[in-house]
Amino acid sequence: PVSENKKSNDLADILISLEELVNKDQVIVEDKNSNERNKIILEEVRNSEEYLHSLRLLLPVINEFSLHALRVIDELEQEKRKLVAMFEQAIDRKYGDAIAFERELRKVRNGFYSTLINLSKYSETKDSKYLDAIREYNIAAVNKIIKGKQQLSGDDIVAIHRFITERMTMINENYNQLQPDMDAYYASHRELRKVVEKKEDGIKEARLTFIVWSRAYQKMAMGKTNPAEWFDVTKSGDLLMGAAGRAVGL
Repeated sequence: PVSENKKSNDLADILISLEELVNKDQVIVEDKNSNERNKIILEEVRNSEEYLHSLRLLLPVINEFSLHALRVIDELEQEKRKLVAMFEQAIDRKYGDAIAFERELRKVRNGFYSTLINLSKYSETKDSKYLDAIREYNIAAVNKIIKGKQQLSGDDIVAIHRFITERMTMINENYNQLQPDMDAYYASHRELRKVVEKKEDGIKEARLTFIVWSRAYQKMAMGKTNPAEWFDVTKSGDLLMGAAGRAVGL
């Protein structure tokens, strides 16, 4: 069986690994004396013949590291939001003209649809209010036909219908030409959203992992459960680093 001292030294090795991670990170640790304190704890842990005592010795270090890890995750989340906003703006800039053109086409097409609807209602009722509604769309060629009129002839109605139908055909052709750019625009945003969702899942997983790991360690250190049966902290490094790697995208 592994001796208590061997387990304690394994814990000491974890302390060294955690210190290296913290020292490499750009997040400032508030406790300026933590490194010196950790050296003292490290020496005591290596000399310990009681595993539970070593767990308790390391508890302040574990708590400090967990808080630090959560601060780093908070920073990752903030940086993620900034990057997402930058990428979204870049996509919108790249396809900005296509988006503006599509918006204008939609506006014109909607005006044509409404004109045809009002024209149809006028044909049925001969009510001049539908002519007033048509004038509001300010379609030059149509307004030229109905200018000064309170009633339209059959030829007027046919002329308006023919003009709008021809223009709608042109608009549909414009849409066909525009479609590849619009498809690429929406595909770019969908792809970005997939990446963001994956990153968000990684950050959530990392946050939960560090919280659960820290609480499990605290329970062991407080003697609330047998550490040998509960959780082998010396083998938790891969768990933590795996979660952290998925959070930062490594």
